[in-house]
Amino acid sequence: MGRIIKLELDYIRELQEQQMQRENALLPPEAGKLKLERIPGQHLNRVNLHEIKMADQELTFHTQSMPLVSIGFQLQGTDESWYAGVKEPMILAEKTFNVNFQPGISAKHTMRGENGFYFLHLGFTKERFLELTAFSPVLHEAYANVFLKNDFFLLWKNSPKISPALLNTVANLKQINFNSNLAGMVLEAALLNLIVQAHEGHFTEPSPSRENGILQEVKAYLEENYLADLSLKSLAKEFGTNEFSLKKGFREKYGHTVFGYIHQLRMEKAKDLLLAGKSIKAVAIEMGYEHSNHFSAAFTKWFGLRPSGFKK
Repeated sequence: MGRIIKLELDYIRELQEQQMQRENALLPPEAGKLKLERIPGQHLNRVNLHEIKMADQELTFHTQSMPLVSIGFQLQGTDESWYAGVKEPMILAEKTFNVNFQPGISAKHTMRGENGFYFLHLGFTKERFLELTAFSPVLHEAYANVFLKNDFFLLWKNSPKISPALLNTVANLKQINFNSNLAGMVLEAALLNLIVQAHEGHFTEPSPSRENGILQEVKAYLEENYLADLSLKSLAKEFGTNEFSLKKGFREKYGHTVFGYIHQLRMEKAKDLLLAGKSIKAVAIEMGYEHSNHFSAAFTKWFGLRPSGFKK
């Protein structure tokens, strides 16, 4: 197991204009650097540990937060966060994100990265987040209720993948010149866009462009994993949407149900295996059938020809 580095980060409360900042903190030179950029009303933290080379390197640090809405993007490496009083950890795999509300509780974070670690984190005071969500009555009311309960809240039980559109928004956010006089306006526009995209498929239905991107990602995923044990529920969670939108959208876009497309991929693969000389029994097993006759019936129904007709 790699060496564990401990880093203590303390939040600073600033009463004037409800601003929040965090102290800069440096890790040991061999571990990397924690870079903090200060922004009135919210803070943008970039944890970039690309200098970590060991495959089993870990970094563990603790935080004590004021009430805070956090949006975190795991761009490289993985992060496991345990929040005080919460039974399950928040896990961010590489290229995933999540949104949570921390009601002033402590947390322990363990970061791991075989080829480096890069995490982008945005934190908002409750007041600031309600200002930013004022454009959406649904979002605004949902978070007002979260703040009223004052319990830890996690938007996605399983952190979804960062979509290409969301990744582009994050990239634009990172390129903002915070020394510019227009930084505040540019930042607010970027944050509004990011908040909408981060919540699509949860409190609201995905936008047409976002839904189209999700469907393309799902289709590509099925083409690589069609032999796996898949369900609409697991796919919806994996790609940050809901079962209804996935089921309806996939059929409208591709002319097949999700499972109809999986079946098509399996039958085409079965045909290729038969033409390559594999036995019917072996192909049936590989396609997930317990009995060869069930496979033969499905194959015949699909192609109009028995499997034996494709044997060389």
